Amino acid sequence: MTPPESHEPERSRQLVPTSFENLDWSGLFQTVGLDSPEKIDRLNRLLVVHLLIDRLLTLVLAAKLATCSAVAEPDTERLILNNAGRAIPDRTELAVDLGLVDRGAADKILRVNTARNRLVHFKPKRGFTHWNLDEAEIISQEASDGRLREGIEAMQALGRLLAE
Repeated sequence: MTPPESHEPERSRQLVPTSFENLDWSGLFQTVGLDSPEKIDRLNRLLVVHLLIDRLLTLVLAAKLATCSAVAEPDTERLILNNAGRAIPDRTELAVDLGLVDRGAADKILRVNTARNRLVHFKPKRGFTHWNLDEAEIISQEASDGRLREGIEAMQALGRLLAE
């Protein structure tokens, strides 16, 4: 009796993961439409601005809540940790409610957050044909500059609050 035929691919044809050191980063970037240094730069800048807004917003809230605390020596680290886990829209609205940022600055924070989320979370629509990052902030220098400008202005407003 002969053994049954195997429907599994031969070991020699199986995909072997590429080691980190040997990854083709250019190929990975191109897979998602980052096919030029300018697009990669736009993505990186938006991510860094978002990262900084995220941290500044958390610190501003913690500082304000620490000064509002009825406790003589509030646990600022706990305030930071508790707020860092909240979504940026929630923290932004809390900052507005506490009078820390005005609606204009809050809207800028939320637009940067929305742009970042569109870029890092894959939510295809029916009939999608590619994985490309074709958001305006990536393909258009003008759109990228506008969103980054808003992000920098929001960061500066948050930074001024920390300096007070």
